Amino acid sequence: MNLDQNKATLSLHIGTPAQTNMSFGQEDTPSRGMLMSLPISEIDFFDKNPRRLHDVSSYAAIKESIRSSGIQQPVHVTQRPGESKYVLAQGGNTRLKILCELLEETGDNRFRMMPCIYIPYSDETTLQVAHLVENELRAEMCFWDKACKYAEIRDIFQDESDSGKLSLRELEVMFSDKGLTVSHKTLGLFFFASDNLQELQEYAFKLSHAKVEEIKKLHSTLFSISKSIQLDDSFQYLWSDVLEQWHNQYSATELDVHELYQFVLDRFKFEYGSDAFSETENSSDKDKIETAVKQDVNLHQKEVSENNTESKDSDMEFVPAKVNGTKADAEDEPKEAEPITLEQTSKKLFSAVRKLLAKVSLSDCFKIHKDFPYGWYVEYPAFEHISASSAGNAIYAIDVLHEEAGNVFTFLWKLSGIDTFMFDVGDSSNPLLTLKSDSKLRIAYEDPDKYDEYTNCGIGNKENIIASLLNWQTNTSHEFHANIVEILSLSTQYNNLRKTGAKSEE
Repeated sequence: MNLDQNKATLSLHIGTPAQTNMSFGQEDTPSRGMLMSLPISEIDFFDKNPRRLHDVSSYAAIKESIRSSGIQQPVHVTQRPGESKYVLAQGGNTRLKILCELLEETGDNRFRMMPCIYIPYSDETTLQVAHLVENELRAEMCFWDKACKYAEIRDIFQDESDSGKLSLRELEVMFSDKGLTVSHKTLGLFFFASDNLQELQEYAFKLSHAKVEEIKKLHSTLFSISKSIQLDDSFQYLWSDVLEQWHNQYSATELDVHELYQFVLDRFKFEYGSDAFSETENSSDKDKIETAVKQDVNLHQKEVSENNTESKDSDMEFVPAKVNGTKADAEDEPKEAEPITLEQTSKKLFSAVRKLLAKVSLSDCFKIHKDFPYGWYVEYPAFEHISASSAGNAIYAIDVLHEEAGNVFTFLWKLSGIDTFMFDVGDSSNPLLTLKSDSKLRIAYEDPDKYDEYTNCGIGNKENIIASLLNWQTNTSHEFHANIVEILSLSTQYNNLRKTGAKSEE
């Protein structure tokens, strides 16, 4: 049955389409974007999920939401060549895990099936990058999870490369080509941590940009000393053994890098002898070690400001990846002076978001509200005023306004945190509860049927939002390119100023 597009855009007072008994899973070759209802037993977790550290309270809230209302948004699945089962393609591990738990706990058949959207399999690298991007959009990953995931993708790049080992500069470009802009310096820290700090075990999740920088300096200096006494062949074995010794005797909850630093230094002095440290030709290295320990490495000062460094460098960013075929390195291109206050940054961010919304005829959706992460949010458009006569090829009401209106709305919806708040059930401090009673957002939050209605008829699931966003940020000729770059840059500045201000108040 063909969809009557005019009716779909004329009004959203349409119930959620009834489930059918058709088994889409039996199709030999599902088409891109096909909506499928699959048994959870036929879906594999993505085995290289980039985010392993989860917020317990957030997980519990999502679980209660799914227990109450089921899965509201389909997950994306694909099928690797030769495999009979499907695999999650863009996030969804948490939702699948919760469904499995609820089915085991309750035996309720409504947790047995999962709504899915099919996307064709491309290659393993693309699959991993898609999960990395999705996790970055949904929730901030810790340094260690990022380090391990970037290292895994590096290994794939190197396996596929004719030259084998790739330089940091080459990897920087290759990640950029996949839409992940991260500097070669930060990649160096990620790879060092993943390759050399596994022995820290659970304490690895406490690592940060500044902490890894200092540990890396110590590693480099100790390796130089090992070379000077011709013990470099056994250096890595000793390094791993010393870290294991530290882990076995360490009992604190938090990672004290200063204590780790001193422990490692003392063990190497014991193994190599004090003469190796006093007689090494590179006396400056010795001075660096001793001075760093005596002066406590200035880590407290560095970690106050590291959010600025890490958000700009180490986090995956949707920023210009290439300009005329060359990566736009944030270190090389001239920068406008950053706003010095949170208020100035906030005003610029408001203006940038409004400009993007205006391009897709959604200006009225922008709302200022102090309780949202960036001080603003996007309200659902007035679907009832969208003209059905101009529907054209648009399936969803919002896309009548502009072919990319739904994608822009979904991007800003995620950026402003609404997707998190929408499923944060039972929290009396949820900012959605402070909106006016006639707000469509609040109505959708309080009434799952309305949420389904707005999604299924008004906005759509926008399964290709990741691809659209990467296109906007990498295609410098796209009409949204400058807007996206400005919004994400100002969002990062806003976060940094807010975090720095919070630290200075402590």
